[in-house]
Amino acid sequence: MGGDFSDFIFKVDDESDNDEIIDIIDDHEDSSSINDGESISRTHYGSSVVADGSRVVADGHSYSEQWPRSYKETTDSLSIAASPNGINFLKQAQNITQNITQSITNITSSHQDLGAKAPLLTPNDKSKEQFDKLSSTLTWSTIGKSSFFHTSGEQITHGCNVTQTVFNGFSLFVGIGLLSVPSTIQQGGWASVGLLLLYAGICYFTGYLLRRCMEINKDIVTFPDLGEAAFGNFGRVFVSILFYWELYFSLVEFVTLESSNLAKLFPNVSLQWGGIYLGPVYSLGIISALIVLPICYLRDFRKISFISAGGVLGVVCIALSLLLVGTTTENIGFHQTGPLVKWNGLPYAFGVFGFCYSGHSILPNLYHSMSDKKKFHKALTIIFALSISVYLLVAISGFLMFGEDTDSQITLNLPANSVATTITLWMTVLSPFFKYPLLLNPLARSLEELLPPHLSNNWWCIIPLRTALVVSSVCVAFLVPFFGYVMAFVGSLVCLLASIVVPALGYVKIAKNLSSIQIIMCYAVAVMGLTVAVLGTYSSIYNIIHSY
Repeated sequence: MGGDFSDFIFKVDDESDNDEIIDIIDDHEDSSSINDGESISRTHYGSSVVADGSRVVADGHSYSEQWPRSYKETTDSLSIAASPNGINFLKQAQNITQNITQSITNITSSHQDLGAKAPLLTPNDKSKEQFDKLSSTLTWSTIGKSSFFHTSGEQITHGCNVTQTVFNGFSLFVGIGLLSVPSTIQQGGWASVGLLLLYAGICYFTGYLLRRCMEINKDIVTFPDLGEAAFGNFGRVFVSILFYWELYFSLVEFVTLESSNLAKLFPNVSLQWGGIYLGPVYSLGIISALIVLPICYLRDFRKISFISAGGVLGVVCIALSLLLVGTTTENIGFHQTGPLVKWNGLPYAFGVFGFCYSGHSILPNLYHSMSDKKKFHKALTIIFALSISVYLLVAISGFLMFGEDTDSQITLNLPANSVATTITLWMTVLSPFFKYPLLLNPLARSLEELLPPHLSNNWWCIIPLRTALVVSSVCVAFLVPFFGYVMAFVGSLVCLLASIVVPALGYVKIAKNLSSIQIIMCYAVAVMGLTVAVLGTYSSIYNIIHSY
């Protein structure tokens, strides 16, 4: 949270007062309003946000009334942006008792002097009377809510500061793709390092374009909003489908990751039923799916989205373990080498990098989670600098250690019976248990929206649907157990379009008065993205077919 916790301790607790809040706002267009977890405001483009969170633009059309309506709510949970206090939870918990006592005193004083301390909200007797009524319902806020009062009576909408946004963004851009970056050098030669830098630079540029789009059009709050603002309803549906396909194949990759790494930890586990024998990979994959299945029935993960912070810890463990193994294990070291370039492996490298930098669909969430959006560019710069550093460290050290034997999951190359290996494997297998439900929920909610209203909230429909998604992801993972090639396929077919093509073309459509150079640059980036996407998709499919 951007300020001291004691300054933001009270909020409106009951949504029943929304109508009164809106009446006050109608009298004061420049003021912010209060709602449980939502912001009610008027933008500079003739649009407004009503009590249910819908953004109504000037022509009466609401972005959030279009499918997928649950996008922002569910994707907020993919990073800790939904609960920016998650990082400081332990620190803040120590002061909760003192904050409650102090805040009760402050709100009492604030009540006595409301007319002098909140001039923007009380320009006339009617609105002051309404505000007095509302303030009587103020209660202590739970951690992670959006609208608070300063003790002066001024409303403050909190958000993430730069450090928290960097943490959120880093956990978004550095995930399981980290395990495959050493194999890009094995597949494409040392030229893959240059491709990593090139691709990261392009994605940084398109991230900047996304920010500019949101600054130009204040109604763009989510990635589907960008698609709709630029390309109409087709654009909204198209970018949403891209995102959900990415999520589904990420679920498949999690199953592959989980089963193969658990099999390294427990190589003797097997299942036998009737005449069917299942080895450790299949057995542990099924057991993992059964363990995580009950969690997948949850529909709201915002209160526990801070568990995604564990992914950052996993990244640190992997990087440190590689260095530790390389420096302390005999017959490994950092002495392997390889050719400068392998032309037929470069599309694989680009596909993997596309998967690694596939966080653009959530960048609008990060942008709007910030308390000071002017600092988003600074946060984005730090995020990319950190992610590039980690990817380079793991890619180069991993290949120098294992050379042409580098696996698509670098953890499978680590020597057995090593403490560092054991810690890394456990961090690797624990992360999917938390991340898998977080990734499945947006996909499941989007499908539930397509059902008739009387079925979409019926547990007799929700449970079979989510069970089918889990079962299908396990089946696909078993049918196509090629972690690196599947990652390259998804990165090429889906992620390159979402991270490069859509932002570049969308900016041309949304921005006005662009120079010829700017337009040419955006189109050049889009064409390059499409070209690499086609080559990478073809290469991945070819490699998958020839791997059987």
